[in-house]
Amino acid sequence: MRGNNRYSDNSRPKREFNTFDGQGVADNRRFDGRRRDGQSDKRFHNQGGRQESPEAYRFAIDYRKLNAITKYPRYPLPLIDDLITNIPHTSVMSTLDLKSGYFQLAISPKDIEKTAFITRNGTFALLRMPFGLSGVAPNFQKAIDIILKPVIGRFVMVYMDVFIITSPSFNEHIDHLNQVFTLLRDAGLTLNKEKCHFARDKLKYLGLIISKEGIETENSKVKAIAEMKPP
Repeated sequence: MRGNNRYSDNSRPKREFNTFDGQGVADNRRFDGRRRDGQSDKRFHNQGGRQESPEAYRFAIDYRKLNAITKYPRYPLPLIDDLITNIPHTSVMSTLDLKSGYFQLAISPKDIEKTAFITRNGTFALLRMPFGLSGVAPNFQKAIDIILKPVIGRFVMVYMDVFIITSPSFNEHIDHLNQVFTLLRDAGLTLNKEKCHFARDKLKYLGLIISKEGIETENSKVKAIAEMKPP
């Protein structure tokens, strides 16, 4: 993260604290090693969040001022159309989803204080990459491409934190999964078991249905158009 070290965003806590902040998500237990007490006295960003389910919140920090002066290496994200077109249509497939995506990658120690954010409970700085920083997406994609380089294009296709593994037979699929698990384990990455689907002949990937017959659109996505009455 390259930027002006004299950058300052002295934000104050918001007056109206939402349920997200009130439940103390920025404490040690909920952050699980992803932040530390803030050391900076001049780089404070406001934070917020939205509830995705009764048990889950999406944490977000307002980094617009920091992003405006941040320089980062460019790295291309995969084109979804190209990726989908090149997925082999095999009889056995699995999709894997990384848990908390960006948060699995560490922030450079020299940049930690630049991420400092303020809550009613104090000021904290992140140790791992959060959603909202410019450059996070390309850096994350580059890291995953490096980690899974031995298998990408052979039997694995990758878009950010979601992977699809395709194999011509069940036995080969088990071997392919083991190879991917080994690479992820060696890199210290973990999966979200709730979003992983194993050994299917048809599954959803990037909003489309993939099977050995080809590619389909989800019925729910075309239902409104299909049922639309002519003018």
